[in-house]
Amino acid sequence: MKKILLLFFLVSHSFLSQELIINEDTTSNIELLNIYTSKTYTKLEVLKIYNNQTYEQVRYKYKRGESYVKINSGKYLKRNNRLVLLKPFHREFSSYLVNKSLYVSKHIYLDKKDAYLHRFHPFYRTQSISYNTPFYINPQGKCLAVYDGKINISLEEISNYVTRDLHTDYDKVMAISNFIHKNIEYDYNIYKPGRKTVHFQDSSSNILLSKFKVATCAGYSHMFNELANYAGVKSKEVIGYTKTSHDAINRSKDYHAWNMVWIDGEAKLYDFTWADDNDSTWLDVSPEIMIRSHLPNYRTDQLLEKPISKEKWLKMPVYLPIQKHEKLLCNFNNGITYFDDAIEITVPLGHSINVYSTNDNLFYTYYNGDNSKKLNWNIWNESIEVKEIKKTSDSVTYSFTLDKEVSLIELRILKDNCYSSLAKIDFIALKGDFNNYLKFLVQKSNNEMIEPMLLGITAALYLKDNEGLKKLVSDTCKILFDENGDLKLDEKIFTEIKEWNGEIKIYRDYSSNRINLTHITDKLKIYVEKLEGQDEFILKDIKYSDGNDFNWLSSVSD
Repeated sequence: MKKILLLFFLVSHSFLSQELIINEDTTSNIELLNIYTSKTYTKLEVLKIYNNQTYEQVRYKYKRGESYVKINSGKYLKRNNRLVLLKPFHREFSSYLVNKSLYVSKHIYLDKKDAYLHRFHPFYRTQSISYNTPFYINPQGKCLAVYDGKINISLEEISNYVTRDLHTDYDKVMAISNFIHKNIEYDYNIYKPGRKTVHFQDSSSNILLSKFKVATCAGYSHMFNELANYAGVKSKEVIGYTKTSHDAINRSKDYHAWNMVWIDGEAKLYDFTWADDNDSTWLDVSPEIMIRSHLPNYRTDQLLEKPISKEKWLKMPVYLPIQKHEKLLCNFNNGITYFDDAIEITVPLGHSINVYSTNDNLFYTYYNGDNSKKLNWNIWNESIEVKEIKKTSDSVTYSFTLDKEVSLIELRILKDNCYSSLAKIDFIALKGDFNNYLKFLVQKSNNEMIEPMLLGITAALYLKDNEGLKKLVSDTCKILFDENGDLKLDEKIFTEIKEWNGEIKIYRDYSSNRINLTHITDKLKIYVEKLEGQDEFILKDIKYSDGNDFNWLSSVSD
């Protein structure tokens, strides 16, 4: 009896082995036959069966919001409803299913009787072809999983998977956008001391393979560009300046990256960084709205019939759409608005406005090393009364007055009888003239924060306000004052500073908190420095040139 059983086993094993060899020789194209999954709260296991009698067993494990993936691959034997996964030739995790008999009906069972009776609790459940993702993409959430093996992610494979069965440019763009937003988060590490990003922003593969999966605007833009081009969608990266609040009016500060994408041959503007967190407002933005917050380095990238200059853009208010719309709801062009009695705002008929005076500390950008704790932040938005003064067939004009000499205004545009805003406009309202603005800068200045100090010094020099200067640098500063405490600067500097229009360009040494360079005009620069262990910045140098070469006025500061 034992001899009969042994003979039967040898014949069966020989037959299965022969079947495996025959299938390998006759199969030229590898095709996926079946996909099975096993799920728990912390684990997803996917078994892929191919027609060349190979299998992939992929295990996704969840840990603290992150997903990890490991993969086994090898040969299998199958006859009738019996399946045996042979020892994997590529093994990354242990599986007790190896060399065990599994039984296949619709699903996969560990017991032959369960398979015959179609029990309700199989070990593996059959799945549709939608579970056939590149193994480093979790088929449940379509998110990238961290992979411990040494592999190269194929951006082309990802692009093909993300845009599979899609035929229009728009659908492909939205699919790639959703993939990026589902898998990438913004790298806020850039705002920490040292200003280092986790990844090089031109390496999409490194970002996607990383445990952190974070990127700055350059990474978002570059990744979309690569995936879109693989999908046959024309795209280019656009670089330039942006503005989001009062502190960007009249100042070159935030450098940014976004995309120009061609949909059915027509160029469109997309900001995939600002569109993160499901904000579709920044996907396919009309050029006339985009220019209110984004200024590309090249005028042709504005997509406007009449491109505007950087000088004009800096003076414009901040206009941010909150809900998607195609046309500007207010053509208000003055980022700094001078008024005597009242300010008038015109919007399309059927719309209204809410006006708020905000905390004037928002006028500044705050940098690492600034002591902003000394400011009073317990100032809430003050609602301003608005009156309707004029109505036409297509527009309505509102008016409001302000008590303060300088007010930071936040204006919101709404549809009538609607509480949600369509757009937000930030601008600075000034009673009187430019001198009132300068007095405000001197009054707000202090020497423990770089931007208030630099603006205060410049405004005080413009006004020849000795007391304002002494508040910031003391009367012993040898760059500005003589032994008697009188201003000693060359008249050329005072002549040049009269050309100042309020714009500043700050360049920082991010490796430390020390040297900070500010361009006041094309011919005038100011340096301030923060010494180690000190709370205050000091004036380091003023640099003036009437030609190509700069001449130091002084290299000594006390």
